[in-house]
Amino acid sequence: MKKKPKRLPGTVFSAEEITSILAGFSTRSISGVRNRAIVAMQFAGGLRISEALGLFKTDIDLEKRLVTIRSGKGNRTRTVGILPSLIPYIETWIKARTGLGFNGRQRLFCTHTSGTVRNQSGTPISTAYCRGMLKRLEKKLGLEKRLHSHAFRHSHASLLAFKAVPLIAISQQLGHASIATTSNYMKKIAPADLAGFLENADAK
Repeated sequence: MKKKPKRLPGTVFSAEEITSILAGFSTRSISGVRNRAIVAMQFAGGLRISEALGLFKTDIDLEKRLVTIRSGKGNRTRTVGILPSLIPYIETWIKARTGLGFNGRQRLFCTHTSGTVRNQSGTPISTAYCRGMLKRLEKKLGLEKRLHSHAFRHSHASLLAFKAVPLIAISQQLGHASIATTSNYMKKIAPADLAGFLENADAK
């Protein structure tokens, strides 16, 4: 029997790298503002892409810096904190979204172009769309690391670990069923990425 290929460790981006990635989105288009906010939301709260895309406007409280996830893994609901520095990106999208006439009935991150059956204005965004969007951005920025949605979750967890946040708190933030799951999750992060992340964190 053939052995299953070993899974590659998770990619980690430093806070500085995340800032550069966010700067790669064009804010001259509504799509750019929205897509930038999706990435910001994922890194800000360590959300899975499905969790970010499942949010409604009423699920977030930017003043208290809290997000309630109602479509988490295993259908579990949890409330997480979000990093304050990422809030402006989310606020910019909410303002643009309001200007387009959207309300609480649509998902927080929704389509805005009408006229086709596949892309009606206000419909949910698919994970497939986000994969393609990040592939294009990776190529545009010439990144050496692979740019994918789960990398933002890895990066969030790593940031908390290097800030000495207790493992139990990281586990709750990520929505894991146990601390053991979180511990194994952290071990998947590539050592080289961790070294680079630590170097950037130490330089602050």
